[in-house]
Order: sequence, then C-alpha cells, then structure tokens
Amino acid sequence: MRVFLITIATLFFLPTAMAEQNLTLGNSDWPPFTIKGQRQGASEKLVCEALKRAGWNCTVKVYEWNQVLEDAHEGAVDGIAAIWRTPEREQYLLFSEPYLTNRIVPVTAKDSKIFVQKVSDLSGWRVAMVPGYAYGDEIEKAKSSMTIVPVVSSVEAFKAVQEGKADIALVDDLVVRSQMGIDEESEFKVINVVLAHRELYVAVSRQHPSAEQIISDFQHHYEIMLKDGIVNDILDVDWLATDIGNDGELDLVLRSGVSFDDLGTPNQQGETYSLGQSQYRTMSETDMGGSQVNYFVEGRPHSSLQETLVDVFGKDTVCTKVDYSSEIDCTKIFQKK
Repeated sequence: MRVFLITIATLFFLPTAMAEQNLTLGNSDWPPFTIKGQRQGASEKLVCEALKRAGWNCTVKVYEWNQVLEDAHEGAVDGIAAIWRTPEREQYLLFSEPYLTNRIVPVTAKDSKIFVQKVSDLSGWRVAMVPGYAYGDEIEKAKSSMTIVPVVSSVEAFKAVQEGKADIALVDDLVVRSQMGIDEESEFKVINVVLAHRELYVAVSRQHPSAEQIISDFQHHYEIMLKDGIVNDILDVDWLATDIGNDGELDLVLRSGVSFDDLGTPNQQGETYSLGQSQYRTMSETDMGGSQVNYFVEGRPHSSLQETLVDVFGKDTVCTKVDYSSEIDCTKIFQKK
C-alpha cells in the first residue's frame, strides 16, 4: 500500500512540475517581431503562445543582438524566439521549421530618385544595416560595393534615412507594413522589390536537455494555431497564405471573427500576407485560377471561396459564375475596394 500511495503522489505532482518549466528566450529590439518594454511583438506572441499550449512558461528578454547571440552560445538563455539560420549558428542552436518569412525590401526618402531592382543596384549607395543580421549570401557578398551605415535596429535604419545619414535602409516588409505605416503622407518610400527572402525560426540552445522536445512542441502547436486563424490575429491580417501540412498546395486561412463589411478578397493586393517564399510568389501572380487553393476557417477546410463565405456569413452570401467557364467570382460581393 505504501508503494501504491507514493506512485499516486508522484503522478499527482508530475503535471504541475511539467507546467512550471520555464523557458527564457532572447532577442533584440526588432518591431513588430520583438519589442523592448511591456508590449509583446508578433514573434514573441506566436512563439510563446505555441509553447505555453505545450506547458512551457515562455518569456522573451529583449536586449542587444550580439549579446543575445553570445548568451545563446554559452547557454545563458534557453534560445532565441526570432532568428535567421546560418551554418555557424547551427553549431550551438537547434532550429525549428520556419514559421515566418522575412522579405527584405529597400526603403528610401520619399523624394529620392534612387532606382533599385536587384542587389547590385545597391552599389555605391550608403545602406543602413544591422551588424550581425544574416541578410543572405547575395547581400553579404555585395557589401564591399556599398557604404554600410551600421544601426542597432530596423527603426534606427529608418532614422538614418530620415536624418540623411543613409540613402537606403534594408528592412523587412512586415516592419514597414505594420510598424512604420508608410503611406502617401509618409516621408519614406518603399521600393516594390524583394531583395532577399530570409526564413524566420525559433532556435533552442543545444545545451538545453529538452531542446528537441521544445522544438517538437512548438511545431505541433504552431500548426494548430495556423489552422485556427490565431496567427492571423497576431499578425493583424484577414487572409494568411501558407502551406499547411507541406503538401505543396496553397492554403488561405481566414482570420477568426472577421467582419464581412471590412473583409477584402484574398486576390486583392495587400489583403493577404504570405508566410512562405513560394506562397508569396503564387499570390503575386495576377491569375490564381490554375492554382489549387484550400481555404481554412477556424480549422475547417473548404475547397472554394464560396464555401468559406457561406460557412462564415451564411447561405445568403452569393458568388457569381463567370460566363462560359466553371470559375466562381466572389470579388463583387466584397465591400472594401
């Protein structure tokens, strides 16, 4: 009986002990992904929400990037919430599958006449970049042809352009989109070209005894969050283009609780945020008719946009058939143009 009671006690306390396992991840100040202070950035929310669902008590410390890398190398922090992958970093970090894709775009002053369509066009210009960021092989090789203006963050890169210290800032398009709010009234101009795609990962120190389990837990719960539309909420987008299950098909996930009056068609430019490089290229095409597209609403898959709208807004939501074809056009029923 004594052995039986000890066993019961052990089983009783085990879940509590597991739930109290703490994870401290590091990152630099990189709005909107990681933000210094009380606010949480998008990557902090995404990563910690997935890990908390698996029973990890996740927190992110935001401080200077080179120190973050050093601490991760030494095991002083358990990992990094938002990081680009390099062979050097793989020696001391275990990486997840990518959960976001950064698209590096050039930003100039609004009245600038600078023309950039490829990396080689940066040659001869003063370019604001963050030392220690892995911008990719092509940009790294071209650095010698530019004048590098070192900055500590993407926000500082914008300031360097604003103050005339740099001609061009290389930043992520989601940074531009959600943090800086560039529009007709802005003093900045985003050049419509992607110079590099950099996949964003969670990484855990190889010194952590549960490194593989942490990565596995993140992957499992992040995919559930994708299907449910939780990732849309965190990124503040109505439509999310991704490849759920890695089957090679395009999946469009609708934000949960969206208002029909404010909803835009996923084909409309700016209405959909693409997680991966291939999804970005697909959504950039003018004709998606030849693509196999699946739609997800709160984890439920649909084979057409019409099915999706009926599921969310009711059977009175009607799409029209395109004359002399089998295509269904839903664009006319959207309020936002």
